[in-house]
Amino acid sequence: MTSYLSKQNSSLHQNSLKKGITTGSCATATAKAALLAEYSGEYPKEVTIITPEEKKLTIPIAAYGFRTNDKKSAWVRKDAGDDSDITHGTLIGAKVKLTKDREIVIDGGQGVGQVTKPGLPVEVGQAAINPGPKQMIVNNLREFLPKDKGVSITITVPKGEQLAEKTLNSKLGIVKGISILGTTGIVEPMSTQAMKESLKIQLPQINQLKQDTLVIVPGRSGEKIALSRGVNGDCIAIVGNYIGYMIRNAMKYDFTKILLLGHIGKLAKLSAGIFNTYSKTADARREIFVTHAALKGFSNPVIDQLWESVTAEESVNILLNHDETTGSNQGDRTLKSIAQEAEHRVSELTGPDHQVGVLLTNRPGKIIAWGNGAKDICYSKGWDVWERLS
Repeated sequence: MTSYLSKQNSSLHQNSLKKGITTGSCATATAKAALLAEYSGEYPKEVTIITPEEKKLTIPIAAYGFRTNDKKSAWVRKDAGDDSDITHGTLIGAKVKLTKDREIVIDGGQGVGQVTKPGLPVEVGQAAINPGPKQMIVNNLREFLPKDKGVSITITVPKGEQLAEKTLNSKLGIVKGISILGTTGIVEPMSTQAMKESLKIQLPQINQLKQDTLVIVPGRSGEKIALSRGVNGDCIAIVGNYIGYMIRNAMKYDFTKILLLGHIGKLAKLSAGIFNTYSKTADARREIFVTHAALKGFSNPVIDQLWESVTAEESVNILLNHDETTGSNQGDRTLKSIAQEAEHRVSELTGPDHQVGVLLTNRPGKIIAWGNGAKDICYSKGWDVWERLS
């Protein structure tokens, strides 16, 4: 695919990794091209836009009138640069219509999501086009409009609904498409901060829904397990590896209870005070299993097996197989010890004003260990998780 990012876009090539353009920049460029086609009959092969940070981006126009007989619609193919963006390569289009009310009205069409829950920067019932991109479109089109004219703009993303299935949109209450985003207009490749910001937006929404309990899960699997156990979906935040970051930000809101649920291979790290669970950042799983097994009285043969185990799942099987073979509950108590220490470490992070619980699962989704706080939280909320915790 031909890159959009011409040599004029020096701001996109300052580092070895190539930056990209946001969906907001794509929408701005395609709206500007469509307006030029509508008003002046010009069909430029590329347009230059100004980002919110006053940087110029020159963006090629992929087509006019694609998927429609209306030649006054324009299309851009998104380039995410070296960022692993699911929208990379997708077509984003705009159709414009001149009006007499001197207003610039921006709406979403096919493939642009609709907001159904409060707590987002966009009001319920509106197209999921964030304020930043909307303002960027207005700023870039205003100079081309006659003083006595306005324009109605409809942004479309033909594959938006399919792409949205790979995002957090459904969790956020955005249906039928993707969001048009971008604070700066430029995609920073592999940006940790951008990932954190996209996750953090869940917190004010959950808080606005008057939930006193925040349920933190690393990913979709944890969410699915939580929902299957009767946990209220309005309480759930998907946090990836950034557990500590999300807990610290949660302290800004009205949550009084924090419940963490996820695979033991990830959440066991909390018991060692590791709150960024990315394996390349820190991985102490063997040390955690060996330490807690030793504290529960396991002898060297089992300790050696745990040390040689490759995965947390294998370590769990070693402990539970020992219990089954010997008729003891030593392995079960070891897993309980890990969960209890994880609760203790999270409580150190939250402080005494928050009730904390940790539920640990195995790969098939069975809850295999829990701390006392987890049982108390689930019981108080009436979630049937607690009925499974003896």
